[in-house]
Amino acid sequence: MKLIFRPVTKDDYSFLYYLLEGRPEEESISHKSMPSFIEHAKFLDSNPYKFHFVIYDNYNPIGVLYISHKNEVGIHFIKDIEGKEREESFEALVDFILRTKEKLFFNVSPKHKLLNKILKNKGLLTIQHTYENIH
Repeated sequence: MKLIFRPVTKDDYSFLYYLLEGRPEEESISHKSMPSFIEHAKFLDSNPYKFHFVIYDNYNPIGVLYISHKNEVGIHFIKDIEGKEREESFEALVDFILRTKEKLFFNVSPKHKLLNKILKNKGLLTIQHTYENIH
């Protein structure tokens, strides 16, 4: 699999919204409810990330990669990528990201078993568990 990264532009907002809509529950850590497209576009317009790329495979957008200003990494792929292909996609992207010399943080839902497994297999350390009072 050859992944290509292109910086996010306004032309990508619809794809990114589609990606957000289709995000499996076990991969989500930041959304309690789905924002409107306009809310999502305003968020993206605020330039919330240090790096923000759409991931392509053979000219087809398949995911997103972002790194926050605090070096927190976010990786998401479209719901159509399943099974072994999904695992290989996450693994290839993690390998690519880990080539950097910067200290990075992967905030991952404990329910996201696939990405947790990949990160542990790559030797990354669990440094924090975050708990939320939902009452």
